[in-house]
Amino acid sequence: MPAGTATLETAADPSSSNPQALRRLWLRWALTALIYAGTLAGGYWLLRDAWQPGRAAGWLAWAGLAALVELAILRGSLRHNHPPDSPSLRAGFGYGTALTLLCGLLLALVAGFLFAPRPPGWLAWMPALLYTAARLVDYIDGYVARITQYETKLGGILD
Repeated sequence: MPAGTATLETAADPSSSNPQALRRLWLRWALTALIYAGTLAGGYWLLRDAWQPGRAAGWLAWAGLAALVELAILRGSLRHNHPPDSPSLRAGFGYGTALTLLCGLLLALVAGFLFAPRPPGWLAWMPALLYTAARLVDYIDGYVARITQYETKLGGILD
């Protein structure tokens, strides 16, 4: 195989040049999945006590589905965790990507309320508060990535 061919393959897939970085990203993905699962479980227990258990289960189903989609996109895009102008794979998420993941989690929590009737009492404010928090986080995630000089193609994909 010509030397130029190997270089093109490496440039096309940065993860092939740094398998250790990709393994560390898989661990970060697993940690992110645990955080998402813990947040969903906590939300379910909170809603189950304040709302009807059936409604809380419906919320969990829709929020869980949205979270699974987000985690699948993240898992499939880990190989893009490199700067836009460099094929060098980074082994961790920057603050900007972490904020983008937080925004995604908040939007997954909002998704749980989409097909549910209006929650009682103070819970009626929860979708609006979660959505507002998600928008505020989304507003600053790219800025944080730029000022920390940790912009990645992965962050752009998730955003």
